[in-house]
Amino acid sequence: MTDRRLSQGAPAALRTSLALAPLALAAAGCADRVPTGPTSALSAARQVPGVPATPRYWVALATPGTTLPTAALAAAGGAKVVGAIRQLNVLVVANATNPAALVTTGVRGVQREFMGQVDDQVLPAAGLGGNAAAGTPPWYRSGVQWDMRVMHADYGWANTTQGAGINVCIVDSGVDQGHQELAGRVTTRVNLVTDTAAVEQTVEDLVGHGSHVAGTVAAGGVVINGVAPRANILSARVLGASGYGSGTDIVNGILWCADHGAHVVNMSIQGRLYGDRAFIDYYGPYVLDLYGSAVKYATDRGTAVVTIAGNFNLQLPNPGGLQLEYPGQVPEALTVGATGPVTKHAYATVASGFDPFDPAKVWQGPDGRAFYSDYGTAVDVFGPGGRGGIPYSFPHYLVNGVPQGSALDFVWSLCAGTTAQAGAINVGGVPGAPATCAGQRDRYIGYSGTSMAAPHVAGIAALLYAAVGGTRSATNVARIVQCIKSTTDVIGPASVFGGGRVNEQKALAAVRAGAC
Repeated sequence: MTDRRLSQGAPAALRTSLALAPLALAAAGCADRVPTGPTSALSAARQVPGVPATPRYWVALATPGTTLPTAALAAAGGAKVVGAIRQLNVLVVANATNPAALVTTGVRGVQREFMGQVDDQVLPAAGLGGNAAAGTPPWYRSGVQWDMRVMHADYGWANTTQGAGINVCIVDSGVDQGHQELAGRVTTRVNLVTDTAAVEQTVEDLVGHGSHVAGTVAAGGVVINGVAPRANILSARVLGASGYGSGTDIVNGILWCADHGAHVVNMSIQGRLYGDRAFIDYYGPYVLDLYGSAVKYATDRGTAVVTIAGNFNLQLPNPGGLQLEYPGQVPEALTVGATGPVTKHAYATVASGFDPFDPAKVWQGPDGRAFYSDYGTAVDVFGPGGRGGIPYSFPHYLVNGVPQGSALDFVWSLCAGTTAQAGAINVGGVPGAPATCAGQRDRYIGYSGTSMAAPHVAGIAALLYAAVGGTRSATNVARIVQCIKSTTDVIGPASVFGGGRVNEQKALAAVRAGAC
Protein backbone atom coordinates (compact mmCIF):
# COMPACT_ATOMS: atom_id res chain seq x y z
CA MET A 1 0.00 0.00 0.00
CA THR A 2 3.04 2.22 -0.24
CA ASP A 3 3.66 3.93 -3.56
CA ARG A 4 7.14 3.14 -4.80
CA ARG A 5 8.36 4.66 -8.04
CA LEU A 6 11.43 3.90 -10.10
CA SER A 7 13.13 6.82 -11.79
CA GLN A 8 12.61 6.95 -15.53
CA GLY A 9 15.17 8.10 -18.04
CA ALA A 10 18.30 7.94 -15.89
CA PRO A 11 21.36 7.48 -18.09
CA ALA A 12 22.86 4.70 -15.98
CA ALA A 13 21.79 2.25 -13.32
CA LEU A 14 23.88 3.97 -10.68
CA ARG A 15 21.87 7.13 -11.19
CA THR A 16 18.56 5.48 -10.50
CA SER A 17 16.71 7.10 -7.63
CA LEU A 18 13.79 5.64 -5.78
CA ALA A 19 11.38 8.04 -4.15
CA LEU A 20 9.47 5.97 -1.64
CA ALA A 21 6.19 7.67 -0.92
CA PRO A 22 4.85 7.16 2.60
CA LEU A 23 1.16 6.48 3.03
CA ALA A 24 -1.67 8.84 2.39
CA LEU A 25 -4.10 9.11 5.27
CA ALA A 26 -6.66 7.18 3.31
CA ALA A 27 -4.40 4.14 3.69
CA ALA A 28 -4.82 4.05 7.47
CA GLY A 29 -3.12 1.19 9.24
CA CYS A 30 -0.56 0.41 6.57
CA ALA A 31 2.24 1.81 8.71
CA ASP A 32 1.90 -1.43 10.67
CA ARG A 33 3.72 -3.21 7.87
CA VAL A 34 7.44 -3.66 8.39
CA PRO A 35 9.20 -2.12 5.37
CA THR A 36 11.12 -4.40 3.05
CA GLY A 37 14.20 -3.69 1.00
CA PRO A 38 14.66 -2.06 -2.39
CA THR A 39 13.62 -5.15 -4.34
CA SER A 40 10.04 -4.72 -3.11
CA ALA A 41 9.88 -1.52 -5.12
CA LEU A 42 9.97 -3.29 -8.47
CA SER A 43 6.20 -3.60 -8.61
CA ALA A 44 4.31 -1.43 -11.06
CA ALA A 45 3.86 2.19 -9.96
CA ARG A 46 0.38 3.59 -9.48
CA GLN A 47 -0.61 7.16 -10.12
CA VAL A 48 -1.46 9.10 -6.97
CA PRO A 49 -3.79 12.12 -7.25
CA GLY A 50 -1.84 15.33 -6.79
CA VAL A 51 1.52 13.79 -7.73
CA PRO A 52 2.91 14.47 -11.23
CA ALA A 53 2.57 11.40 -13.45
CA THR A 54 5.98 11.99 -15.01
CA PRO A 55 9.19 13.13 -13.32
CA ARG A 56 9.89 16.81 -12.86
CA TYR A 57 13.34 18.26 -12.33
CA TRP A 58 14.84 20.97 -10.17
CA VAL A 59 17.31 23.15 -12.06
CA ALA A 60 19.65 25.17 -9.83
CA LEU A 61 20.71 28.47 -11.37
CA ALA A 62 24.02 30.16 -10.68
CA THR A 63 22.51 33.64 -10.92
CA PRO A 64 19.13 34.87 -9.65
CA GLY A 65 16.64 35.59 -12.39
CA THR A 66 18.37 33.46 -15.00
CA THR A 67 16.13 31.75 -17.56
CA LEU A 68 16.87 28.51 -19.33
CA PRO A 69 17.78 28.85 -23.00
CA THR A 70 15.14 27.69 -25.46
CA ALA A 71 17.70 25.42 -27.05
CA ALA A 72 18.34 23.62 -23.75
CA LEU A 73 14.64 23.06 -23.19
CA ALA A 74 14.23 21.75 -26.73
CA ALA A 75 17.22 19.44 -26.36
CA ALA A 76 15.70 18.08 -23.15
CA GLY A 77 12.79 16.76 -25.20
CA GLY A 78 10.62 19.84 -25.38
CA ALA A 79 10.74 20.50 -21.65
CA LYS A 80 9.03 23.52 -20.13
CA VAL A 81 9.45 25.56 -16.96
CA VAL A 82 6.39 25.01 -14.74
CA GLY A 83 7.43 26.58 -11.46
CA ALA A 84 10.17 28.06 -9.32
CA ILE A 85 11.65 28.17 -5.85
CA ARG A 86 12.53 31.83 -5.97
CA GLN A 87 14.56 32.21 -2.76
CA LEU A 88 16.88 29.35 -3.75
CA ASN A 89 17.23 30.29 -7.46
CA VAL A 90 15.71 27.04 -8.66
CA LEU A 91 13.41 26.39 -11.61
CA VAL A 92 11.01 23.45 -11.88
CA VAL A 93 10.97 21.77 -15.28
CA ALA A 94 8.49 19.24 -16.65
CA ASN A 95 8.45 16.98 -19.75
CA ALA A 96 12.23 16.54 -19.82
CA THR A 97 12.91 13.24 -21.55
CA ASN A 98 16.62 14.12 -21.68
CA PRO A 99 17.24 16.02 -18.40
CA ALA A 100 21.01 16.00 -18.92
CA ALA A 101 20.47 18.58 -21.67
CA LEU A 102 19.29 21.06 -19.02
CA VAL A 103 22.87 21.36 -17.78
CA THR A 104 23.94 24.45 -19.67
CA THR A 105 25.75 27.72 -19.01
CA GLY A 106 24.55 29.22 -15.75
CA VAL A 107 23.15 25.93 -14.40
CA ARG A 108 24.82 24.47 -11.31
CA GLY A 109 22.95 21.18 -11.36
CA VAL A 110 19.77 19.29 -12.19
CA GLN A 111 18.02 16.80 -9.95
CA ARG A 112 14.77 14.92 -9.99
CA GLU A 113 12.09 16.43 -7.76
CA PHE A 114 11.26 14.52 -4.59
CA MET A 115 7.75 13.85 -3.31
CA GLY A 116 6.51 14.11 0.25
CA GLN A 117 3.60 12.52 2.10
CA VAL A 118 2.01 11.99 5.49
CA ASP A 119 1.99 8.62 7.22
CA ASP A 120 0.04 7.74 10.32
CA GLN A 121 -2.79 5.61 11.64
CA VAL A 122 -6.31 6.71 12.49
CA LEU A 123 -8.17 5.51 15.56
CA PRO A 124 -11.80 4.46 15.00
CA ALA A 125 -13.72 6.52 17.52
CA ALA A 126 -16.35 3.92 18.37
CA GLY A 127 -17.66 3.13 21.83
CA LEU A 128 -16.52 6.18 23.74
CA GLY A 129 -18.43 7.16 26.85
CA GLY A 130 -18.02 8.83 30.23
CA ASN A 131 -18.26 12.27 31.74
CA ALA A 132 -15.91 15.03 32.80
CA ALA A 133 -16.33 17.60 35.51
CA ALA A 134 -15.87 21.29 34.79
CA GLY A 135 -12.41 22.81 35.24
CA THR A 136 -9.13 22.00 33.56
CA PRO A 137 -9.23 20.40 30.10
CA PRO A 138 -10.92 17.08 30.84
CA TRP A 139 -8.92 14.84 28.57
CA TYR A 140 -5.69 15.83 30.24
CA ARG A 141 -7.07 15.69 33.77
CA SER A 142 -8.51 12.23 33.20
CA GLY A 143 -5.24 10.97 31.78
CA VAL A 144 -6.29 10.27 28.20
CA GLN A 145 -3.66 12.80 27.06
CA TRP A 146 -0.88 10.51 28.25
CA ASP A 147 1.39 12.18 25.72
CA MET A 148 1.27 15.47 27.60
CA ARG A 149 1.94 13.73 30.89
CA VAL A 150 5.13 11.92 29.86
CA MET A 151 6.76 15.14 28.58
CA HIS A 152 5.61 17.23 31.60
CA ALA A 153 3.52 19.63 29.55
CA ASP A 154 1.54 20.66 32.65
CA TYR A 155 4.64 22.45 33.96
CA GLY A 156 4.63 24.73 30.92
CA TRP A 157 0.91 25.45 31.20
CA ALA A 158 1.38 26.58 34.80
CA ASN A 159 4.73 28.37 34.54
CA THR A 160 4.90 30.11 31.16
CA THR A 161 2.90 32.45 28.94
CA GLN A 162 1.87 29.28 27.06
CA GLY A 163 3.46 30.51 23.84
CA ALA A 164 1.61 33.83 23.61
CA GLY A 165 2.94 35.92 20.73
CA ILE A 166 4.87 33.04 19.15
CA ASN A 167 4.04 31.98 15.59
CA VAL A 168 4.11 28.26 14.77
CA CYS A 169 3.76 27.47 11.07
CA ILE A 170 2.24 24.11 10.10
CA VAL A 171 3.61 22.91 6.73
CA ASP A 172 1.08 20.21 6.01
CA SER A 173 -2.39 19.54 4.56
CA GLY A 174 -3.90 22.75 5.95
CA VAL A 175 -5.53 23.71 9.25
CA ASP A 176 -9.20 23.93 10.23
CA GLN A 177 -9.26 27.43 11.69
CA GLY A 178 -12.87 27.04 12.82
CA HIS A 179 -12.23 24.27 15.34
CA GLN A 180 -13.16 25.31 18.87
CA GLU A 181 -9.62 24.62 20.13
CA LEU A 182 -8.01 27.09 17.69
CA ALA A 183 -10.63 29.84 17.56
CA GLY A 184 -9.05 33.21 16.86
CA ARG A 185 -5.45 31.97 16.80
CA VAL A 186 -5.02 30.81 13.19
CA THR A 187 -3.64 34.08 11.91
CA THR A 188 -2.64 33.32 8.30
CA ARG A 189 -3.30 30.50 5.84
CA VAL A 190 -1.95 30.01 2.34
CA ASN A 191 -2.47 27.34 -0.32
CA LEU A 192 0.82 26.43 -2.01
CA VAL A 193 -0.43 23.26 -3.72
CA THR A 194 0.24 23.78 -7.41
CA ASP A 195 -2.01 20.98 -8.64
CA THR A 196 -4.60 22.65 -10.89
CA ALA A 197 -7.50 20.33 -10.01
CA ALA A 198 -10.53 22.22 -8.76
CA VAL A 199 -10.55 20.33 -5.44
CA GLU A 200 -7.09 21.69 -4.64
CA GLN A 201 -8.02 25.36 -4.95
CA THR A 202 -8.53 25.92 -1.23
CA VAL A 203 -6.68 26.76 1.97
CA GLU A 204 -8.83 24.26 3.88
CA ASP A 205 -7.57 20.95 5.30
CA LEU A 206 -9.13 18.21 3.18
CA VAL A 207 -7.12 15.43 4.84
CA GLY A 208 -7.22 16.19 8.57
CA HIS A 209 -3.53 15.64 9.20
CA GLY A 210 -2.49 19.28 9.48
CA SER A 211 -5.35 20.12 11.85
CA HIS A 212 -4.43 17.20 14.11
CA VAL A 213 -0.82 18.39 14.19
CA ALA A 214 -1.89 21.98 14.91
CA GLY A 215 -4.00 20.81 17.84
CA THR A 216 -1.05 19.07 19.47
CA VAL A 217 0.92 22.30 19.21
CA ALA A 218 -1.76 24.74 20.32
CA ALA A 219 -5.19 23.33 21.28
CA GLY A 220 -6.71 25.91 23.58
CA GLY A 221 -7.98 23.82 26.48
CA VAL A 222 -11.68 23.43 25.71
CA VAL A 223 -11.37 19.65 25.82
CA ILE A 224 -7.66 19.06 25.20
CA ASN A 225 -4.57 21.16 25.69
CA GLY A 226 -1.83 21.65 23.16
CA VAL A 227 1.73 22.09 24.37
CA ALA A 228 1.62 25.86 23.73
CA PRO A 229 -2.11 26.69 23.96
CA ARG A 230 -1.73 30.45 23.38
CA ALA A 231 0.60 30.28 20.38
CA ASN A 232 -0.51 31.60 17.01
CA ILE A 233 -0.85 29.16 14.13
CA LEU A 234 0.13 29.85 10.53
CA SER A 235 -0.80 27.27 7.90
CA ALA A 236 1.08 26.53 4.68
CA ARG A 237 -0.99 23.98 2.77
CA VAL A 238 1.45 21.92 0.69
CA LEU A 239 -0.22 18.49 0.67
CA GLY A 240 -3.22 17.92 -1.54
CA ALA A 241 -6.44 16.05 -0.93
CA SER A 242 -4.61 12.74 -1.44
CA GLY A 243 -2.15 13.44 1.39
CA TYR A 244 0.70 13.74 -1.12
CA GLY A 245 2.62 16.79 -2.22
CA SER A 246 5.44 17.77 -4.54
CA GLY A 247 8.85 18.58 -3.16
CA THR A 248 8.58 22.00 -4.76
CA ASP A 249 5.42 22.85 -2.86
CA ILE A 250 6.89 21.55 0.41
CA VAL A 251 10.13 23.51 0.04
CA ASN A 252 8.15 26.63 -0.84
CA GLY A 253 6.10 26.03 2.31
CA ILE A 254 9.20 26.19 4.52
CA LEU A 255 10.36 29.36 2.79
CA TRP A 256 6.91 30.97 3.05
CA CYS A 257 6.83 30.34 6.80
CA ALA A 258 10.26 31.89 7.25
CA ASP A 259 9.25 34.93 5.21
CA HIS A 260 5.99 35.42 7.16
CA GLY A 261 7.23 35.63 10.71
CA ALA A 262 7.27 32.03 11.88
CA HIS A 263 9.30 31.36 15.02
CA VAL A 264 8.84 27.60 14.58
CA VAL A 265 7.94 25.35 11.64
CA ASN A 266 6.41 21.92 12.16
CA MET A 267 6.83 19.65 9.15
CA SER A 268 5.27 16.23 9.75
CA ILE A 269 6.07 15.13 6.20
CA GLN A 270 8.32 12.33 5.05
CA GLY A 271 9.93 10.95 1.94
CA ARG A 272 12.47 8.22 1.41
CA LEU A 273 15.21 7.48 -1.09
CA TYR A 274 17.31 4.39 -1.68
CA GLY A 275 20.94 5.16 -2.30
CA ASP A 276 23.28 7.83 -1.00
CA ARG A 277 23.80 11.15 -2.79
CA ALA A 278 25.95 9.53 -5.48
CA PHE A 279 22.94 7.47 -6.55
CA ILE A 280 20.37 10.25 -6.68
CA ASP A 281 19.00 10.96 -10.15
CA TYR A 282 21.05 14.10 -10.90
CA TYR A 283 23.03 15.76 -13.67
CA GLY A 284 25.87 18.24 -13.62
CA PRO A 285 28.54 18.78 -10.99
CA TYR A 286 26.26 20.07 -8.24
CA VAL A 287 23.99 17.72 -6.24
CA LEU A 288 21.10 19.77 -4.87
CA ASP A 289 20.03 19.72 -1.26
CA LEU A 290 16.90 21.82 -1.52
CA TYR A 291 15.38 20.62 1.74
CA GLY A 292 18.65 21.42 3.50
CA SER A 293 18.89 24.78 1.78
CA ALA A 294 15.31 25.64 2.72
CA VAL A 295 15.82 24.67 6.34
CA LYS A 296 19.03 26.71 6.51
CA TYR A 297 17.23 29.67 4.91
CA ALA A 298 14.62 29.44 7.65
CA THR A 299 17.14 28.96 10.45
CA ASP A 300 19.20 31.95 9.31
CA ARG A 301 16.03 34.06 9.61
CA GLY A 302 15.22 32.87 13.10
CA THR A 303 12.83 30.02 12.36
CA ALA A 304 13.39 26.68 14.09
CA VAL A 305 12.36 23.75 11.88
CA VAL A 306 11.02 20.59 13.51
CA THR A 307 10.48 17.52 11.35
CA ILE A 308 9.94 13.78 11.65
CA ALA A 309 12.37 10.88 11.62
CA GLY A 310 9.91 8.71 9.64
CA ASN A 311 7.67 5.70 10.10
CA PHE A 312 9.75 3.01 8.41
CA ASN A 313 11.33 1.27 11.43
CA LEU A 314 14.61 2.32 9.82
CA GLN A 315 17.93 2.87 11.54
CA LEU A 316 19.31 6.39 11.01
CA PRO A 317 21.95 6.78 9.82
CA ASN A 318 21.32 3.67 7.80
CA PRO A 319 24.29 1.27 7.72
CA GLY A 320 26.15 1.83 4.47
CA GLY A 321 24.09 4.91 3.67
CA LEU A 322 21.72 2.86 1.52
CA GLN A 323 18.51 4.63 2.54
CA LEU A 324 17.83 8.29 3.25
CA GLU A 325 14.94 10.06 4.94
CA TYR A 326 13.93 13.52 3.76
CA PRO A 327 13.69 15.94 5.40
CA GLY A 328 14.47 13.90 8.51
CA GLN A 329 18.18 13.64 7.69
CA VAL A 330 18.65 17.32 6.91
CA PRO A 331 21.33 18.42 9.40
CA GLU A 332 19.77 21.80 10.19
CA ALA A 333 16.37 20.33 11.14
CA LEU A 334 15.41 19.06 14.60
CA THR A 335 14.46 15.45 13.83
CA VAL A 336 11.93 13.66 16.04
CA GLY A 337 11.22 9.96 16.56
CA ALA A 338 8.13 8.54 18.29
CA THR A 339 7.52 6.77 21.58
CA GLY A 340 4.47 4.91 22.71
CA PRO A 341 3.36 2.59 25.51
CA VAL A 342 5.60 -0.39 26.17
CA THR A 343 2.97 -2.34 28.10
CA LYS A 344 -0.07 -3.94 26.51
CA HIS A 345 -3.23 -2.05 27.38
CA ALA A 346 -5.59 -3.96 29.66
CA TYR A 347 -8.43 -2.91 27.41
CA ALA A 348 -7.27 -4.30 24.10
CA THR A 349 -10.12 -2.97 21.99
CA VAL A 350 -12.37 0.04 22.06
CA ALA A 351 -15.35 -2.31 22.23
CA SER A 352 -14.14 -3.66 25.61
CA GLY A 353 -15.67 -0.72 27.43
CA PHE A 354 -12.79 1.73 27.37
CA ASP A 355 -13.69 5.03 29.02
CA PRO A 356 -11.10 7.81 28.61
CA PHE A 357 -12.43 9.44 31.76
CA ASP A 358 -11.93 6.39 33.96
CA PRO A 359 -8.41 6.66 35.48
CA ALA A 360 -8.33 2.90 36.04
CA LYS A 361 -8.54 2.35 32.30
CA VAL A 362 -6.09 5.00 31.13
CA TRP A 363 -2.60 3.79 30.24
CA GLN A 364 -0.08 4.63 32.97
CA GLY A 365 3.02 2.63 32.05
CA PRO A 366 6.38 3.71 30.63
CA ASP A 367 6.89 4.55 26.99
CA GLY A 368 9.42 3.06 24.59
CA ARG A 369 10.17 3.31 20.90
CA ALA A 370 7.06 3.02 18.81
CA PHE A 371 7.36 -0.01 16.53
CA TYR A 372 7.06 2.08 13.37
CA SER A 373 9.46 4.87 14.34
CA ASP A 374 12.81 5.32 12.68
CA TYR A 375 15.54 5.26 15.30
CA GLY A 376 19.25 5.65 15.90
CA THR A 377 21.90 8.22 16.63
CA ALA A 378 20.74 10.50 13.80
CA VAL A 379 17.37 11.02 15.54
CA ASP A 380 17.83 14.18 17.59
CA VAL A 381 15.06 13.54 20.11
CA PHE A 382 11.98 11.40 20.65
CA GLY A 383 8.49 12.59 21.54
CA PRO A 384 5.20 10.85 22.26
CA GLY A 385 3.68 9.58 19.03
CA GLY A 386 1.42 6.76 20.21
CA ARG A 387 1.04 3.04 19.84
CA GLY A 388 4.42 1.84 21.00
CA GLY A 389 3.91 -1.62 22.44
CA ILE A 390 7.49 -2.90 22.41
CA PRO A 391 10.60 -2.64 24.55
CA TYR A 392 13.48 -1.14 22.60
CA SER A 393 15.15 -4.54 22.35
CA PHE A 394 12.57 -5.77 19.85
CA PRO A 395 13.35 -4.82 16.25
CA HIS A 396 9.79 -5.27 15.01
CA TYR A 397 6.29 -4.68 16.24
CA LEU A 398 5.35 -8.38 16.34
CA VAL A 399 6.22 -10.19 19.58
CA ASN A 400 5.50 -13.93 19.39
CA GLY A 401 3.24 -13.17 16.46
CA VAL A 402 1.10 -10.69 18.42
CA PRO A 403 0.84 -7.09 17.15
CA GLN A 404 1.89 -4.65 19.86
CA GLY A 405 0.37 -1.38 20.90
CA SER A 406 -3.25 -0.44 21.39
CA ALA A 407 -5.47 1.93 19.48
CA LEU A 408 -6.36 3.35 22.89
CA ASP A 409 -2.84 4.73 23.19
CA PHE A 410 -2.97 6.95 20.15
CA VAL A 411 -2.45 10.72 20.39
CA TRP A 412 -5.76 12.54 20.54
CA SER A 413 -6.18 15.88 18.81
CA LEU A 414 -8.50 17.78 16.48
CA CYS A 415 -10.76 16.19 13.90
CA ALA A 416 -11.02 18.71 11.06
CA GLY A 417 -14.54 19.85 10.26
CA THR A 418 -13.46 20.18 6.64
CA THR A 419 -13.11 16.39 6.30
CA ALA A 420 -15.49 13.43 6.33
CA GLN A 421 -13.58 11.59 9.04
CA ALA A 422 -15.49 10.05 11.94
CA GLY A 423 -14.55 11.58 15.26
CA ALA A 424 -15.74 11.51 18.83
CA ILE A 425 -18.62 13.92 19.39
CA ASN A 426 -17.52 16.22 22.15
CA VAL A 427 -19.27 19.23 23.62
CA GLY A 428 -17.87 20.56 26.86
CA GLY A 429 -15.75 17.49 27.42
CA VAL A 430 -18.41 14.79 27.24
CA PRO A 431 -17.75 12.35 24.40
CA GLY A 432 -20.65 10.61 22.74
CA ALA A 433 -21.19 8.30 19.79
CA PRO A 434 -18.89 8.69 16.79
CA ALA A 435 -20.13 10.83 13.96
CA THR A 436 -18.82 12.65 10.95
CA CYS A 437 -16.57 15.60 11.59
CA ALA A 438 -17.82 17.31 8.44
CA GLY A 439 -19.10 20.77 9.25
CA GLN A 440 -18.47 20.29 12.98
CA ARG A 441 -15.85 22.07 15.04
CA ASP A 442 -16.01 20.12 18.30
CA ARG A 443 -14.78 16.68 17.24
CA TYR A 444 -11.60 14.82 18.21
CA ILE A 445 -9.73 11.86 16.76
CA GLY A 446 -6.69 9.73 17.57
CA TYR A 447 -3.68 9.22 15.30
CA SER A 448 -0.26 7.69 15.83
CA GLY A 449 3.02 8.31 14.03
CA THR A 450 6.19 10.33 14.12
CA SER A 451 3.89 12.95 12.60
CA MET A 452 2.28 13.15 16.03
CA ALA A 453 5.60 13.24 17.91
CA ALA A 454 7.05 16.24 16.07
CA PRO A 455 4.38 18.81 17.08
CA HIS A 456 5.01 18.04 20.75
CA VAL A 457 8.59 19.19 20.17
CA ALA A 458 7.47 22.17 18.08
CA GLY A 459 5.27 23.21 21.00
CA ILE A 460 8.24 23.06 23.37
CA ALA A 461 10.24 25.16 20.91
CA ALA A 462 7.45 27.77 20.97
CA LEU A 463 7.53 27.94 24.77
CA LEU A 464 11.32 28.28 24.77
CA TYR A 465 11.17 31.00 22.11
CA ALA A 466 8.82 32.96 24.33
CA ALA A 467 11.13 32.38 27.30
CA VAL A 468 14.10 33.94 25.46
CA GLY A 469 12.05 37.00 24.51
CA GLY A 470 10.49 36.05 21.18
CA THR A 471 12.97 37.87 18.95
CA ARG A 472 13.60 35.84 15.81
CA SER A 473 17.30 35.18 15.24
CA ALA A 474 19.60 32.34 14.26
CA THR A 475 21.23 32.67 17.68
CA ASN A 476 17.95 32.08 19.46
CA VAL A 477 17.16 29.11 17.23
CA ALA A 478 20.49 27.53 18.10
CA ARG A 479 19.88 28.16 21.78
CA ILE A 480 16.39 26.66 21.71
CA VAL A 481 17.48 23.57 19.78
CA GLN A 482 20.36 23.04 22.18
CA CYS A 483 18.05 23.34 25.19
CA ILE A 484 15.66 20.75 23.78
CA LYS A 485 18.44 18.31 22.86
CA SER A 486 20.41 18.64 26.10
CA THR A 487 17.57 18.16 28.60
CA THR A 488 16.00 14.90 27.48
CA ASP A 489 15.12 11.86 29.54
CA VAL A 490 17.26 8.81 28.82
CA ILE A 491 14.83 5.94 28.20
CA GLY A 492 17.20 3.62 26.36
CA PRO A 493 20.54 3.49 24.55
CA ALA A 494 21.51 6.24 22.12
CA SER A 495 21.90 3.60 19.41
CA VAL A 496 18.09 3.36 19.49
CA PHE A 497 16.80 6.52 21.16
CA GLY A 498 19.25 9.04 19.75
CA GLY A 499 19.13 12.06 22.01
CA GLY A 500 16.40 10.72 24.32
CA ARG A 501 12.78 11.68 24.97
CA VAL A 502 11.99 15.38 25.40
CA ASN A 503 11.27 16.81 28.85
CA GLU A 504 9.56 20.18 28.74
CA GLN A 505 10.17 21.03 32.40
CA LYS A 506 13.91 20.40 32.14
CA ALA A 507 14.18 22.41 28.92
CA LEU A 508 12.41 25.43 30.40
CA ALA A 509 14.51 25.29 33.55
CA ALA A 510 17.71 25.12 31.50
CA VAL A 511 16.89 28.10 29.28
CA ARG A 512 15.90 30.22 32.26
CA ALA A 513 19.11 29.33 34.07
CA GLY A 514 21.17 30.25 31.02
CA ALA A 515 22.49 26.70 30.84
CA CYS A 516 21.84 26.63 27.10
